[in-house]
Amino acid sequence: MSSPLEITLATQIGIAATQTTLTLEELIVSMRAANASDDIIRQTLLNDLDNSGRIFGAFKNKIKSTVRNAIESSANTQSTKEFEQAGVQRYRWQTVGKNICPDCEERNGLTGTDEYFNLLGKPKSGFSVCGANCNCKVLPIGYKGEGLGEPIKRAKK
Repeated sequence: MSSPLEITLATQIGIAATQTTLTLEELIVSMRAANASDDIIRQTLLNDLDNSGRIFGAFKNKIKSTVRNAIESSANTQSTKEFEQAGVQRYRWQTVGKNICPDCEERNGLTGTDEYFNLLGKPKSGFSVCGANCNCKVLPIGYKGEGLGEPIKRAKK
């Protein structure tokens, strides 16, 4: 049976491959409509691949992002298990970074149990505007990690 992480990875990689395939097909159709030869099409695609151009560069970036998010998710899951084993029962939402989205800004300092934050939506869970780019943390109350003393808030407009 596949884990949720494996399912997410397979889904995201599948989406990236599908998007890349569609983009490749579009380019080839458009180049053929412009009477480009197979050799020119092949060379264009090889140049894009060699130089991480708009097609293959986007694919590489999506794969990097997917893997990075999977590693972070795995680390967060393990941290939560270790916190639970240590007897932690209450957590606090901590905004992190310079570009905090309005959804996360509202949650800064919010406290609750792990179950509460699972229902509410944890960082990177997709609940917020920032989605998978979220840098926020749900930490045990009283936790003082490096650079996490005070949230960095964006300037009010």
